[in-house]
Amino acid sequence: MNTPADLPQLLTLSQFAQRLCVCRRTVERLIAAQQIRAFKVGRSTRIAASELVRYVSSLNGGPTAGGSTA
Repeated sequence: MNTPADLPQLLTLSQFAQRLCVCRRTVERLIAAQQIRAFKVGRSTRIAASELVRYVSSLNGGPTAGGSTA
């Protein structure tokens, strides 16, 4: 069984938007465009904090942007 330390940190849309310095609606658009992966917990939408790192890396053309590192 997973312990709380093993579980990913989950962010609300507003928290994710605040960390990117954008409005919540921008995050909703990124989810709709499938640029950010989100999921529902009950009626609330959540985004894993690791998704923030992945998304920012993709903006910088990092290895998670779909390119090869070799």
